[in-house]
Formats: sequence, C-alpha cells, structure tokens
Amino acid sequence: FQRLFATESTAERVRAAEPTGFDAALWRELIAIDAPFLRLSEEAGGSGMGLFDACLMMEEAGRKLAPVPLAEAVAALRLLGELGGAVAQEWIEKVRDGETILALALRQTVAGEAQLCPGAAVASGIVSFDGKAVVIEVPTSPVEAPHTLGGAALGVYVPGAGERHVIASGEKASAAWAAAIEEWKLLMASALIGLAQQGLAMASEYAAEREAFGQPIGAYQGIGHPLADDVINADGGRLLLWQTLRAVADQHAEAGAMISQVFWWANRTATTAVAHALHTFGGYGLTEEYDIQLYHRRAKAWGLALGDPQQELVRAGRRQLLGEHASLPDVGTLAIDFEPPTGGEALATETRALFAQVIDPQKHVLHDHSFESHAWDVHHALGEARLLFPAWPQEWGGRGADADAVRASHAVWQEVGYAPPSTSVTRLVGDAVMLFGTQELKEEVLPDFGRGRSTACLGYTEPSCGSD
Repeated sequence: FQRLFATESTAERVRAAEPTGFDAALWRELIAIDAPFLRLSEEAGGSGMGLFDACLMMEEAGRKLAPVPLAEAVAALRLLGELGGAVAQEWIEKVRDGETILALALRQTVAGEAQLCPGAAVASGIVSFDGKAVVIEVPTSPVEAPHTLGGAALGVYVPGAGERHVIASGEKASAAWAAAIEEWKLLMASALIGLAQQGLAMASEYAAEREAFGQPIGAYQGIGHPLADDVINADGGRLLLWQTLRAVADQHAEAGAMISQVFWWANRTATTAVAHALHTFGGYGLTEEYDIQLYHRRAKAWGLALGDPQQELVRAGRRQLLGEHASLPDVGTLAIDFEPPTGGEALATETRALFAQVIDPQKHVLHDHSFESHAWDVHHALGEARLLFPAWPQEWGGRGADADAVRASHAVWQEVGYAPPSTSVTRLVGDAVMLFGTQELKEEVLPDFGRGRSTACLGYTEPSCGSD
C-alpha cells in the first residue's frame, strides 16, 4: 500500500481531485486489488483480514491524502457482510464493478434531517441506520456537494428522499451499525496519524535545507522543539491506536473509551503537527504551490465529518466514568500485545532484596523524583552490586544484562519508590561516553559511574543563545 499510494496518490492527483475530493482512477485501482473488501469475511467474498491490517492500509492512505472514501467503504462493506442477506450480498457484488461506491452515514438518521456524509458526493448508495433498521439509500438525484477545503467527497445527505433497501433490523442491526462507526473512527485515526507523520517529514526535510542567519532553520529551538514534540505525539498516537486494538480484542472494560480517546488524540495531533509544519515553511506554506497546505486543510477537515472531535473526548469520559455502553468491532487476528515480556525475574528479585537491606523509609526520601532524593549510601550499595546500570558491560560496572532483565530490575526501583534523577542523568552521560568517548575517557569515568563512586550532570551550551 505504501508503494501503491506513492504512485497513484501523488500531490498532482490529489490537487486534480479537488474540490470534491475523489479520484475515480485511484478508486478503480483499489477495487482491482480488493482493498475496500479487506475486512469483509471470506464467506462473503472478502479477504477476512484483521482491523490491524486495515489500519496499516489507512495509515498509508493518510500519508498520501488518498482522495477516495476508503475508510467509509471498508466499514460499510464489513457491516453488510456481518448482517448478511440477499440485498447486502447484491450490493457487495455491485461495488466490485469499480463504479458503484458506498458511503457510510456516521450519525443515526432522521427523515428529512440533513447531515454531512463523507463520500456521499460520489456515492451510489449510502449505508445508514434510522434507529430501527440498517438500510442502503439510493439518491434519486445527485447529492449536494458543498465546496469544502477537506477533500473528503462530503455530501449533504437528506435521509428519506431516495430509494431505500433494507438490510436488517432489530438489536443485531443496531449493534452492528454502532460497531461500524467505531471501526470508522479507528480507521480515520490511522489515516490522521499517517497524515501527521508525513507532514512532519516534509517540514523536517525543509528545515534541514532552508538556512537563515547562516544556519539551517531546524537548528533553532523555535523550529525544532515543536516538531520534536509533534513527532512524539504522532508516534504515541500510533502506539495508542495499537493498544486500543489490543483492548478491543480482549474486550477490555475501557476499550470503548480508548476508541474515543485515540480518535480525539489523532485529530488533535494531526491538526497541531501540520500547523507547525505549515509555520516551518513560513510564507511558502500559505501558497497553493507547496504541498503542505494540502495536509493542513485535511488535518482540520477529516475528523469534522463526525462533528467536533472534542466531543469525542466527552464521549470517552462518559464511557469510562459513567459506564456508557459502546459496541465494539471484531478486530480479527491481532498478533501484537502490550504485556511486559517474561524474563529477568532473578535480577528483579536480587534488586528487591538489596533495596530491602539498604532502604530506610525513615531516612531516605521515597516517591519524590527530585535530586534531593539521591542518597549516597543507597547509590554506593547499588553500584557495588552492579545494579545501577545492569545493561552496561561488566568492565564498566554493569551486568551485561538483556533488555527484559533490565526492565524487570528498573521496575523494582519504581515499586520501592527510589528513583532520583541523578541516576538517570548519569546513565545518559555514561551511555554517551560509551558510544562516543575516547578509550582514555571511558577508562577514567565509566568504572566510577558504574560502581556508584561518582555521578554526572549535564551542561548545555548553545552558541549565540545562552546555556543551561
């Protein structure tokens, strides 16, 4: 999908698809490889793949701003396959012709009450739920396509004005439709994360080549720090999305709240990240010739199809704190988890035993992550036991321990409540010396660091703009 969208969803193609936001040729390419049918069960003629796979696809679609209603089609086709029946199967087969497009109404419909619907501007049928039944409504006249800046083929859908095909009714239909909306949120969160990451990549590349006052502009904190924060937020959003999928797969009590949270977070991150990217380009960012403005507009617009994303955070609160029910999609196969790996128990036990010997709650400052909580007697004892930096080689005062053992040992520090920053700062300096220091420097300082005989501090000197 990365190769496909890089080839078939270029900036030129994205521009050509405006203002509606639909590229018919790209849609046919996706139909040819069964992309919209990724989540449809094999029994219904689809690929039967998991939601994790679909999210990876949507991340790449978002990275290249693919101007097709892909998330809507994936969720709608999955819904039809789950409900089944002759009418649903007939529409599934229609979509295969490359000309029939299904949109998904994101809110429960009321006859005559218009709602904005992504993909409806080009849709042959709109899958919706009226409180009683899931239906496909075929517009009798072209759906109004307002001129927008978001490129999502938004249409003004007025329920009840077209030809209705009932798919299913009752509690099963209601729950399946609600789960499809939750699936759409996860798919769009993926697209927004991909969008944010690509926008940041573009800004970083520009900041590395554009110079001001003899320096690349990325060297200035006012440019680099906001982008660095955004990178962390985008990467964190991706991990939160994966963790949410794991929670849904496990039917975790907070899974519904997490879906709302990650949708809100992805919208917030994309909006902020691309705004900073736009600012990085300066005046160029405001011109239509530069691609970053394409990302800026879509970061704002995509999530608005469901309403103000901030309201999704309110929904998360209702789900988590008030027990509001959420219908969860079936995520399918998911080969990822967030449980700590096993291993390292022996080192953890040894670390716990040493703390029991040397920690005096009446004497030592615990649960206070400040430099004042550093205690030399504890530091010396940990160093002599080679437990300060167990990942370090033995020659520098460590154990040469693997990552699982190190994690287990460090978890004991948090468990006990002894975690002065002086130790982590010394580790940071020691790691840098280990990587970049001369042999003479390594021999001079690393054994004392590792055995707890000395600590390190950090000094930041920045040319022409002060120092810490």
